[in-house]
Amino acid sequence: MISIVVLTYNHKFFIKDCLNSILSQSYKDFEILITDDCSNDGAIEILKDIETWDSRITVLYSEKNQGISANINRGFKIAKGEYVSLIAGDDMMLPDKLQKQVDFLDNNTNVGICLHDMEVFDSETGKTTYIFSEKNKIPRKIEDNLFFTNWFFSKDSTKTIPSSTLARKEYFLLNLFDERLKYSNEVLHGWLNYGANPKMKLGFINEPLGKYRIHENNLHTSKAHKDIGLEELYTIFAIASVKAPHIYKKLKNFIDFSLFSSLLFKWLPKEQYKYFMNMFYRQAGIIKFSYLIFCKILKKLNIFFLFFKPLRLIYKLRNRK
Repeated sequence: MISIVVLTYNHKFFIKDCLNSILSQSYKDFEILITDDCSNDGAIEILKDIETWDSRITVLYSEKNQGISANINRGFKIAKGEYVSLIAGDDMMLPDKLQKQVDFLDNNTNVGICLHDMEVFDSETGKTTYIFSEKNKIPRKIEDNLFFTNWFFSKDSTKTIPSSTLARKEYFLLNLFDERLKYSNEVLHGWLNYGANPKMKLGFINEPLGKYRIHENNLHTSKAHKDIGLEELYTIFAIASVKAPHIYKKLKNFIDFSLFSSLLFKWLPKEQYKYFMNMFYRQAGIIKFSYLIFCKILKKLNIFFLFFKPLRLIYKLRNRK
């Protein structure tokens, strides 16, 4: 059986689409755990109706807004399935998603987590704007997904969408989400699960099996997320370094690259820029610092992407093998 954890907060206009897409799956052996984080947009009344639709549906309500980590943990704690699926209440599944992921995991016993491609669509028009893999590199192994870096500046990055997740319960629930965090919880969760079982493999189905909705209230594109993103990144780096010291080198390379990118593309406040340059020098060392200065010069001369074009070509050809 699959436990499908549906995360929702103020999804009044989207949650019925999400649930209908789950109930329309060709694979039928599942339970649906809808965890609502005290919605205040009228979604509660809709959820009370939805829980009468099917005996497999359970709605977990909250008396106060607790944040995404506590909300997802409520679903994790009572999940009964052999496999666990995640989906945001504003996203949707395509009809054969679960069947194809279950078949993949059943046929690949060394794979712990299975992801897939997604259609990205505009909420207002309902039209698909692009396929996720057209703009992002597909992860070949679990390290690509958890410790993505792009030192050679290929224009695509390794990214996946949480709503594409189906994972073995014994792997995925080695750790709960850290409830002290607001945005970087899923990254830390992935790091710690990897640290507990570095040999576990990732599988990717190169086919769109779900739909990711773009709308004005997407959590990870919000200003608040951008404002504290680097702060939380260093927080989870510290937590993971203590809890999983054997993966410190991978964590260190990732945190170096994250600060490098923020400095190169000037994503940091001007008044803090000099401080973070000094911090990067002390943290990353003279070689990476010199590389940053070199890239800044190329960028100022407007030849940055032109200079790295041969490397980007090699990078892409290597990853097509």
